[in-house]
Order: sequence, then C-alpha cells, then structure tokens
Amino acid sequence: MRYLFSLWMVALLFAACTNEPSTDNEAEGNDTTGKGAMSDADYQNMAQELCDCLQPVLQLTKDLQQKEQEGDEAGMAALLENLESIMNTSSSCVDGVDQKYHVTTEEQQRKATEAMEKSCPEIMAMLNALQ
Repeated sequence: MRYLFSLWMVALLFAACTNEPSTDNEAEGNDTTGKGAMSDADYQNMAQELCDCLQPVLQLTKDLQQKEQEGDEAGMAALLENLESIMNTSSSCVDGVDQKYHVTTEEQQRKATEAMEKSCPEIMAMLNALQ
C-alpha cells in the first residue's frame, strides 16, 4: 500500500508539470516568458531537468520494491521515513522546471513527453504503469 502511495506521488509530480491549466494568453500560443517558441534542445533540457528531479523518487521506489520483495518491513519503514522529504524536494524541483519552461499546450505536452521518454525511459515506464 505504501509503495503504491509513493508511485502515486510520482505521477502527481509529473502531472503537475505537464498538465497545468492554461491561461487565455497561453492557450493562444503566446509565450508569457518572452523566450519564444521552445526548440528541440529546450525540450531535451527540460526533460533532463525533470529526470534529475524525479531520480530520487525513482531510487526510493526501487529500494522500496527491493525491501518489499525481501519481506523487510523494518527496511521499508526506514525508507518511508525519507518519503516526505524526497517528495517535497522533488515537487519543488518539478515546480521550478515548470515555471522555467511553461509547458501548457497539448503540442508542448506531447513534445515534453517524447523528450522525457528519450531522456529517462525508466521514469516514464514507472509513470505509464500508473495510468
């Protein structure tokens, strides 16, 4: 149950970054950052930053899976003591990436997802398994 909770939190982090409701200005495709349209390199950079944000959560998830397979409830409990801190750090990191890149349109979300699949397929596989 706790393992599923941690996976659910990862999905929420990713969803927060890629599914923000758009404002009218953003929905029209106007860039509110003054940066202009995002290039493929921007999507790759964003994806790598998100991968870096979510890596500690992925590692915690792997460690929890291992402890669960071993039947090590004490080990799981010890790992879960760090859950809130890791989730808060990852969430703040994802929020920073979201503010930096402002992915709001469906096309941007598609490109961001493609870039994430290339940059961190293991994280994406974990997220896709939750959907």
